[in-house]
Amino acid sequence: WETLLMASSVATLAYLALRSQFLEVSLSEGSYTNNLELSVARLIDSTVRWSGWLVRDFAWLAPLLLILILDLVDRKLEHSRLLAGSAIWTVAWILIYLPWEFTVEYYMLPVAIGVSIIGGAALNSTVTRIREKRRSAWAWLSLGLASILWLTTLPNNYSNARQQLAVDTSNARMLEYLVLQVDDVQDVIVNIQYENEYVYEVRTYLQEVWGLQGTSVEVFSPGEGLAPGPLLVASPFVLHQPLLAVRMGVVESTQSEWNQSLAETMGSQTEIAFEWEESFGLVLIDLPRLLCAALPDRGYCAAERPFIDTREFSYGWKIYELPGDPGG
Repeated sequence: WETLLMASSVATLAYLALRSQFLEVSLSEGSYTNNLELSVARLIDSTVRWSGWLVRDFAWLAPLLLILILDLVDRKLEHSRLLAGSAIWTVAWILIYLPWEFTVEYYMLPVAIGVSIIGGAALNSTVTRIREKRRSAWAWLSLGLASILWLTTLPNNYSNARQQLAVDTSNARMLEYLVLQVDDVQDVIVNIQYENEYVYEVRTYLQEVWGLQGTSVEVFSPGEGLAPGPLLVASPFVLHQPLLAVRMGVVESTQSEWNQSLAETMGSQTEIAFEWEESFGLVLIDLPRLLCAALPDRGYCAAERPFIDTREFSYGWKIYELPGDPGG
């Protein structure tokens, strides 16, 4: 551990030295720092969210941990240092993320590394008990439960992959249409009512990738209305969005409100110039929903969802073309 401590200390000093060389703001003044909050409410909410993600992806580990406990009681626990290190790694990463304002799927990657090591060691101990017929009934029970729980992750990951492909396809088709149209209409409004990554990526794609420097890309502000045309207004829509799934740049409830405010601003006479929608039937087994009996009003439990979700997920874009003033 002395070597690891020394390596970590050197890495920390190197990071701080490089940061001070290239960045002027202090650690407490960066934009990302504003998303950290060490409050009881934030930590409770984050714990609820992380509980959901852990149950969704790693519920199968719980029965296998029973075998490790039995090995510990029988003083036959193997790879104890590896298990301890993996447990520390996993818990440490979760604690690092708890003060952060939200939790998304790819934050689980370092946790998955630790869990996979623990799971591999536990599975090895389980198989060893079965072979040696040493409390093999417990080993078979743990293995059976773990297998069933692991199987529940397969439809979830299948739906996850289809959702990611649907989102990427719709985004790509929307961008392709904009590229074809901005020679004639150079002002683009995106109906995401704050500067998030989707707005930034649309702007970057048009201005930097395609070299359309004269094109402006701005967010829609209901209070200011729409500037005189010609304009292209791109508005995403989503229906039956899973909560514990791949990250998306839009949230169903918020986007529905934004689409309504856009419709009220444009009026009923505005026609859709382009529409692309990707949809498929979800197949989700929502194990974290079982926790909602104890946490009915927090995090993902605040929204009612079926335990087995087979609804139709859809995501896409509508683009409206507002012509200019003929007399202008």
